[in-house]
Amino acid sequence: MISQPQEIRVPLIISDEFLPPIIADLPLIAKSDETIKQRYPSQELEDVFEDKVYYFFRFMKFDVEKLGRGKRGPDGIAKDRENHYAIIYDCKCRKDKFSLHAADERTIIEYIQENKKVLKREGMEKIYFMIISSDFNILEKQLRKIKIISGASSIILMRAEHLLSILKRYYMDPNIDKDDLEGLFAITGVIREPNIRDVLGA
Repeated sequence: MISQPQEIRVPLIISDEFLPPIIADLPLIAKSDETIKQRYPSQELEDVFEDKVYYFFRFMKFDVEKLGRGKRGPDGIAKDRENHYAIIYDCKCRKDKFSLHAADERTIIEYIQENKKVLKREGMEKIYFMIISSDFNILEKQLRKIKIISGASSIILMRAEHLLSILKRYYMDPNIDKDDLEGLFAITGVIREPNIRDVLGA
């Protein structure tokens, strides 16, 4: 019996030219890169970061509500009304890895609990919480604690560079929709490139 050759999956490499210029520098902003500060001399990088993450969700066709800028609370909420889920998100510019302290844990739990009831009334059956930064130094037990106490469906740690990876795939593959994306958002922990490939395709 002649064996059939195995299919080799080649990773999809998508040019950055597919990215909208307004968010192409998102990873540098997330890292508080010194060169990027010169590009936005009159703005706080945290504010620029929040704006660009907002644009990301808009490009992905979520219904996005901005909540940041001086108010106590998360930076925004992205809603997928068709699939009945919402992502409460918070943006953190960091040169080093972002860490969670006990006070941060309590704050995130408050953010989720304060918004959950309203979102449930709007028909959002699943509530995800996403932290977006350059990188993370957070223990799994911290995420489990937050998830259990808050009642969130998952606690997602998303590197800014991986937001762009998701967006490029979204633009390249018309079959990807927000129902597919929910497979990523259901992961508690750091979203890595292999996760993106597994859920959205090589």
